[in-house]
Amino acid sequence: MCCSSNILILQYYDIKGLFAFFWFWLYLDQYLYFLRKQMTPFGTYLESLRRSRRMKQCDLAKIIGINPSYISAIESGSKTPPSHQITRAIADALDLSQKEESLLWEYEEQSIRVLRIPEDLPLAEYAVINDLKKAFGSLDQEKITIIRAVLAMKTSQQLG
Repeated sequence: MCCSSNILILQYYDIKGLFAFFWFWLYLDQYLYFLRKQMTPFGTYLESLRRSRRMKQCDLAKIIGINPSYISAIESGSKTPPSHQITRAIADALDLSQKEESLLWEYEEQSIRVLRIPEDLPLAEYAVINDLKKAFGSLDQEKITIIRAVLAMKTSQQLG
């Protein structure tokens, strides 16, 4: 009788452990998705460049002379793009083509999180910036395409 109750207790804990393990993996997957979602264009591109050259973060960091955790933080998006000096060192260390380097600099500019507004900005443009700020995170691809098309349009003044 004593042995059978131990088996029941063991089975109960095995099922409970299995259930806990399942929830752990479920939340881990969601957590990793959240981390991935926070990546910047610069971090995403840097990671793809580094991986395409089969280079580890620690190897790239050693060549550049920075801490490997800094490369990890840049790639994950928890740190903004590095200084121009470090970005230049990254480009050199990865031996980027002209096209790759051009994209790296473009993604660096896109990934800057702080917007500096010129002092002489017209009031109407303040309103546009505020509207965009409110829409961040909820713009679908169609709206983004339309906004970019409007910004690319040349006005009659620009046409001459």
